[in-house]
Parts: sequence; C-alpha cells; structure tokens
Amino acid sequence: MQNTVEPTRHQRRTTDTRSTRLAQHADLLSMPVSYDVIASLARRWWNQQWEMFAFLRRQNLRGKFVLIAGCGVGEDAFRLAGMGARVFAFDDNPESIAVARRLAARERLKVAFSVMPAERLDYPDAFFDCVIARDTLHRADIPQALAEIFRVSRPNAVLVVNDVYSCSFVDRIRRRYVIDRPRSSRLPDRPCPAPDAGLTANPRTLTPHDVRTIVAQFGRLELKTYFGAVVGRVVPDTSLLATKLDRVALLALGPLASAFGSRVLLAGRPAS
Repeated sequence: MQNTVEPTRHQRRTTDTRSTRLAQHADLLSMPVSYDVIASLARRWWNQQWEMFAFLRRQNLRGKFVLIAGCGVGEDAFRLAGMGARVFAFDDNPESIAVARRLAARERLKVAFSVMPAERLDYPDAFFDCVIARDTLHRADIPQALAEIFRVSRPNAVLVVNDVYSCSFVDRIRRRYVIDRPRSSRLPDRPCPAPDAGLTANPRTLTPHDVRTIVAQFGRLELKTYFGAVVGRVVPDTSLLATKLDRVALLALGPLASAFGSRVLLAGRPAS
C-alpha cells in the first residue's frame, strides 16, 4: 500500500527537531536499553511508564501481535519483544528508525520496524492484538490516526495511549502566573527561561476534547488515569517524594484530576 498522506507542518517541525536531537546524541547506540519495567516485580505506581507496563504485563502478550505507534528509537518495542510479543513498530522519522534497527540488531531482538505516518498504516485489517501509542497521538490527526489504529486491531484487541496532556483553562492560568509572569524589578537581572522550559519540547498536547474523542472509540474502557499536576511543570521530576505526593493528590482528586494532570494514560478495547 502506497502512503499518500502528506505530513502536516507541525509533523514536519517535530521531525526536524527530532532529527537534530538524534544527530546531537550519536551515543544512543552505545547506551544500554533498560528492561527494569519488565524484569522487576516492583510496582512504581507513581511513574507513568511503570504503570503502563504493569497494565501490559497483565495482558499476557507472549506470542501476540503488538504494534508500537510512534516508536522513536524503539525502547518500548524492545521491552515488548522481551516480554515474548511479536512486535511491529513504526515512526514517521527515518533517522529514529535507522537507530532503532541498529539497536535491535545489537540487542538480538526481532522487531519489524517501518517508516510511516500514523494516519496511513501499511498493515492488514484486524492484524494486531495490542496497539501502544506513547507520545504519538498529540502530534497526529487524531480521528484519522485512531481510524487506522482500530482498522488494524483485532476484535477485543487492547489499545494503550500514554501521552502528554493539558486542560486549556488550567494551562492558561499556569502560563500566566507561573511561566509568563513578570519578574520583580528587585530581582537581579538574569536570563529568563524560554516558554515551556522544563516541559515537553513540543508545546502541543492532548486536550480534554481529544481524550473524549479517544475514549468514545472504546467499547470498554479499562484504564484512565493522570500524572504530573506540578511535577515536571513547576517542580522538577528529580524528587521522588514530590512525585509520589503529586500522584497521590491526583488519585485523591478522582475525576477532577483531568483538570490538573500533564499526562494521561488510557487503555481500552474496540467497540464490537
């Protein structure tokens, strides 16, 4: 199948940024891949990556066909392959896929990597038992990408979405009073951080509307939870205590957590 979808301006900008980053980090190929999230029996409930893999480990994916959407340099693909899944992975960045293939050869793992956009997938209908989209949908045409993901998913397949997120109302307050607030004239003159310093380098995130759009596609929603009210935004994520307290606060907020989280983790199955 021939890809015909032209990348958006946002996608081209993201691709250029990631290509530059990969060129600046040529030592990626010498860095070890961490398998802690699949090898350890510990549960780090305050960490979005560990919570995602805790859910995936309960799905019994050994021998199953798994797709990693927007795989980057392949870390999640390698971990799923390490769990015994038959892994396919794609990214719209050729440089990322080139690195991923070399890492797969080094790790002696069989992963079928491809270059393609999320909006037009070169996979057969009803092919995958599980699709994982981490930090992918926020830079895609969400309805079109979801249509393709559900097209290639088998009945009762599981879809996991783990992505950056913000509530627009809270984000406007945060930007006005935290990021963009004027400095006091009594403070010494020092360089002012660029907007979104300390946040994702890509300012676009999933919105509550996007989350509703994704959840509406599920016949059965199995997981919906939020991370990062202040950690990673105002407080550095290097403090374990702050991260735990942040997570506890969001869990205690229940449905209101959607107004304060900076990352959302969703999992569900297609409508029959």
